Amino acid sequence: MQHASCMVALNGDITFTVFKQDVTVPEIAILRAIHGPDSVRDIKPLHMDKRSHSEERSRLMHEYGNAKDHKDESIFEKLFPGLSPLPVHFKDIGIEIADEEPVIQEEKPRRGRPAAVEVAE
Repeated sequence: MQHASCMVALNGDITFTVFKQDVTVPEIAILRAIHGPDSVRDIKPLHMDKRSHSEERSRLMHEYGNAKDHKDESIFEKLFPGLSPLPVHFKDIGIEIADEEPVIQEEKPRRGRPAAVEVAE
């Protein structure tokens, strides 16, 4: 799953922004649903990891599970109903990053191998 840092305009208001470090692709989708489609800006790719979908789903439910839309429906459930797969890449949620830096994929160090390797996309 790709990770990034970004700026979030709270409720879409660019005069009230918050810097978010190490957010995942599905988290960016949730932030856009909460604060508006143009609220997440300056997305800078950081790294790629092999976090499981169930682990990320649990983390996001803990963090954003109470977020509701104007119809009092769960934003998380509307975006990712049931056990649907979570988006993994920025392009999965319609974000194209032109000057994308090489993505570093984190993995557990193995005997004789470095802890991270570059991934060419």
